[in-house]
This record gives sequence, structure tokens and C-alpha cells, in this order.
Amino acid sequence: THWLDLSSLYGCNVELAGSIRAHRGGLLKSLLDERGEYLPLRENSTCNLYNKLADEYSRRQKCFISGDQRTEDNSILTSIHTVWLREHNRVATILGKLNPAWSDDRLFEETRRIVVAEYESIVYGEYLPALLGPKLARAYNLLPLESGYFHGYNKRLYPTILNEFATAAFRYGHTLVTHTQHSANSKFQLSAPKPISFYLFNNNYYKTNMHDILRGTLVDVSYAPSPQVNTYMNDWLFENLFYGDSKRWSLPALNIQRGRDHGLPSYNSYRKLCGLNRAYRFEDFYNMAPDTVKKLRSLYASPDDVDLFTGCFSENPLEGGMLGHTAGCNRDIFMYLLTKNLNCLFL
Repeated sequence: THWLDLSSLYGCNVELAGSIRAHRGGLLKSLLDERGEYLPLRENSTCNLYNKLADEYSRRQKCFISGDQRTEDNSILTSIHTVWLREHNRVATILGKLNPAWSDDRLFEETRRIVVAEYESIVYGEYLPALLGPKLARAYNLLPLESGYFHGYNKRLYPTILNEFATAAFRYGHTLVTHTQHSANSKFQLSAPKPISFYLFNNNYYKTNMHDILRGTLVDVSYAPSPQVNTYMNDWLFENLFYGDSKRWSLPALNIQRGRDHGLPSYNSYRKLCGLNRAYRFEDFYNMAPDTVKKLRSLYASPDDVDLFTGCFSENPLEGGMLGHTAGCNRDIFMYLLTKNLNCLFL
């Protein structure tokens, strides 16, 4: 959902939310074995999750149920979803012991309240300062308060996601994904790298190597912020992952076309909206590296043709952050739309 409510864990509608609950002790459903607790299997699932030769079979169907249908897009993501599942059940178990008279519903809701608060604390206290840089995070009042409580909640505000954010700016993560990824053993020693394609839709690898996967994400690196996407995602996305379907895609091309389908104005329009100069020549893109400007000139006929996705991630990142000025100014865009009444922003 558009809220920071861990809907990826708890679901975004009543039917899904009910289907993933154990309906006892405030717990979420899970699959238990000697390795630990994992996402529960879907009903009538025939996934052979212990067969080392079953990678391709596992990729042909969804094996697990969770609050988000994209959970199984890659085994790293599936592992992170499992961490939050385990955290919910850990907290629910503790609350159940402390409050034996509480009903299943109360245990579930109180646990969800705590776990969502943990998630929000990570997002605001650690993730956004690293993404935007501490200066921009402070300017937009995004950092947690050192004391007291936040009183700025407005229940009348329409809580939608800006088209510009969902369609362009939020895709920044695609530029940070490395071509290969490591797992790591219990001593945090990295294994031989595997291509990122290996992790896509690989339920068998998640089920048998989750802890190694997570340790690898802790000690591995991502790409430095730059206008690039790794070779696999740029030229070979989904190639040979599914039987009977050898289509391959380009992820940045999909992002660009999505922006055009959604009717986004050009990057140049948002530069102006965000307080930068409107570029009349490519050389006016002063907040980009010279070689990047040269590439844009070779690809586009005019500065007004540059797509928002392309322009946002061609900018030099702000001090201490991973995004440039335009990708980081979504709040300014929101305030502009609000004052100009260009969108139905209130119920």
C-alpha cells in the first residue's frame, strides 16, 4: 500500500490478511523444519523444495503465500520477507506469555503495531538518511524526533503515491543492483559470486540457503550511484527462466516506456519544478557528469525529450546521499500540485 505499514507482510486487503494468519496466539502462518521458520506453502503446492535439481521446477510456479504477490520475485527478497515473518511471530510469542488472557486478535494487532513501528524506525532513522543524505532528510523533516511525538498527521490528506515517484524516482534501486551477488557462511566468508539471474524466482535456493543469502547481503556491496543498470537487467532480463518462454526484456527500457505510458512530462520540466534551471542546451545539464551529458546528446534530439527516469539517474548524487536533486524533490512536486490544485489531493 501507500502507507509504511508492512503490507508486504500483512497484506493489503481483508481477505489476504486473514489467509496468512494462523488464527492462534496472534501468529502468522509459517512452515517449520529443522532449519527454522519459513514462509508457508500455498495450498495444493507441489514445489519440491529439497531437491537440488528442482530449481527450474520451482521457478515455474508460486510456492509460498505472503502479504505481497512479488515476494518470490527473487530469493533475496523472499529471505527478507521471512525475516519480518519471524520477527512478528517472535514478538507475538513474547506478548502471549506476558498476557495469557489476550485474544488471538488482540495479540495479532498489538504485535503488528510493534513490528510496523520497528519497520518505520528503520525507514526513517536509517534508510532515508542514507538514500537522500542527512541534509535533505533534515530539510524535509523526515528524521525521527529526538524527543516528544509527531503531531503532523492529517487524516484528510489523500494518501496516494505520486505518479512521478512510483513511475520514475522509486526505480532508483535498479541502478544499484550488481551483476553478481554473493552468499556468505556463518563466519561471513563470501562464496563464489552467482549472476543476479540465479536469484530470480529461485524458491529452492531460498529454502535451502536463506541464512547464507542474508549474510551475503550484509557484507556484499552495491553499485555506487551512477547512470547505469547491470548488463543482465539491461539486455537479458528473464532470459531462459521459464520453459516455453525465451523472451528477454530490458528493465530500463520498461521503466522509460512506463513513464511515457503514464504521460509523465520530460525530465526538463521537473528540473524547473524542482528549482533547477530549464535546460535549453544539453550543456545546461550542469549537475551531470560531462560524459553523461555527451551520451544524452547522442540519444535525444533535445533536452526536452529526456525521459524523467533517464534524467533523474543521470544527475550527480547529493552530498551524503544516493539520489540527485530532481529525484529527491518529490515533496516539492507534491506541494506544487497542492497549491495549483492540479490533483484531487483531499477526500
